[in-house]
Amino acid sequence: MKKDSTVNLELKPIRPGFDCVGVSYRAIVINNKGEVLLLKTTPQYRMEPGSWTRPGGKPEFREEASLAVAREVKEETNLDIELLRIIRVSDMITPDQHWVSVDCLVKIIGGTLEIKEKRYFEEARWFSLSALPSPLNSRTKTALEYYKKTLA
Repeated sequence: MKKDSTVNLELKPIRPGFDCVGVSYRAIVINNKGEVLLLKTTPQYRMEPGSWTRPGGKPEFREEASLAVAREVKEETNLDIELLRIIRVSDMITPDQHWVSVDCLVKIIGGTLEIKEKRYFEEARWFSLSALPSPLNSRTKTALEYYKKTLA
C-alpha cells in the first residue's frame, strides 16, 4: 500500500499578541483644562469590555510610532493629534497573550471629538485626573497613575 506523501502547508495569519508579541500605542490625550480623554468600551471590545480606556491600537507594518498613534486616535475619536513624547513602555503578559504597550503623551491639533468606531466604543468623555471613572481598564489605570506621578 502506497503512503500519501502530501503535506498540508496551509498558512494561517499570524495574530499579534497571540502568535507573536503584539505592540500597541496608547494615547494620553490631555485637554487645556488638564482633563484626560477616555473611551467607554462596548461588550465587543476584546480587552476588559465595559471599561474606560485610552484611544490607540496596533501599528501597521513599517508605520512609525508618531504616525501610528495619530492614525489610531483619528480612527477612534476623529481628533488630530501630535505626539509630544513616549512616556512609558510596559508589558501585558497573560497565559495566552503578550502585548507591549507604548504610552504616548499627545496634544490635540485639530478635529472634533466623535466616536468613529461604534462597534468598540460607546462613549467618549473628558475626566479630571482626580475623578476618573469606574471601571477603569487596568492598563489605563496604571498608565494614568504613572502620568500623574511623573508628569502632571
